[in-house]
Amino acid sequence: MSSAEHRRLPVICPWCSGRTRSFTRDSDLKVHVKKAHPENVLSKDRFSCSNGFYFAMFPLDYARIVDSVTPYDLNAAYDVRKAVRNWAEGF
Repeated sequence: MSSAEHRRLPVICPWCSGRTRSFTRDSDLKVHVKKAHPENVLSKDRFSCSNGFYFAMFPLDYARIVDSVTPYDLNAAYDVRKAVRNWAEGF
């Protein structure tokens, strides 16, 4: 993957209210959530690369670059979409 493609993979933290906090990797988001938002206990599959599509700032590019995207109807995808939707409604 080229560095130009990698710049299209940032993910947001939906629990940082009032501002957009982004991370370059899903694993960085997972560490941030553990430290800054310990009340949001999510299983590790919520922070997988394939589920990162639902956290992505550029979801179409993310889907094009990663190998697979978690299916829309799985619980992992639903939980993340719900968190992002709540975050977006705060703006």
